[in-house]
Amino acid sequence: VAEAGAPLKETLLTIKTDTLGMFKYKLQTRAGLSAQKRSLHFQASLGNAHAEDFSFHAFNLAKADFAVSLRRGADSPFVVPPTLTVEGAGAGAWEGSEATVSVSFEPTAIGASRDVLVLSSATAGDYEVDLVAQCSAPLPLGPFQLSLPGAPTVEVPFRNPFTEACQWAFSTDHAAFKVGTPGASVPAKGASTVSITYSPLPQDAEGA
Repeated sequence: VAEAGAPLKETLLTIKTDTLGMFKYKLQTRAGLSAQKRSLHFQASLGNAHAEDFSFHAFNLAKADFAVSLRRGADSPFVVPPTLTVEGAGAGAWEGSEATVSVSFEPTAIGASRDVLVLSSATAGDYEVDLVAQCSAPLPLGPFQLSLPGAPTVEVPFRNPFTEACQWAFSTDHAAFKVGTPGASVPAKGASTVSITYSPLPQDAEGA
C-alpha cells in the first residue's frame, strides 16, 4: 500500500530482442513506507548503557542528509546523533548503499521503555524503527582487588544515570575498607569515581 500523498512516477520500460522485436511497457510506481516496521531491542541495568546499530539500505543516487530524531523527544531514554550523511548509491546500484546509525539506551528508571527512531531525508525518503528496551535494577561492580603491600587503594567508577544532578553518599560494610570522601555531587548523566582504601584491622593482621 503506497504512502498517502506520495507522488506517482511514470516511466517507459523497453524490452528489445532480435527474434521477437520490441515491447514497451508504461510503469507507474509510488514509494511508501514498509508495511513491516523493523525494531531494535535493548537490555541494561540502571547506571549502564546498551548500544545497538541500525543498518539499512538507502537508494539515493546522490549524497543525502538524514535528520535523525526520536518520537519522544527530550523525554526519551535513547540517544542518537542529530544527523546522518549517506553517500549516493549511484546509477545501477539495485541494492542501494548500506548506512548505519548508532542508538544508545541510557535508562533513567527501572522498567520497560519504548520509542520510535525516525530518519528523514527530503531526497532519500523516511525510515522508522521501533525501539524496545528493558531496564533492570543496578548490578554490583567488581570484584576489585586490594592488597598489602602493593595496591591498597582502588578507584571505583560509577555514573549518575538521571537527568539532574544528584548527591551521592558513600559507605562500606566493613571497617577495614574506608572511603576517601563521604559523598559527592555528580551532574546529570555524569561519571565519577570513589576512592576505597584497604587498611587491615589489628585482629586481621594478627590472623594473617
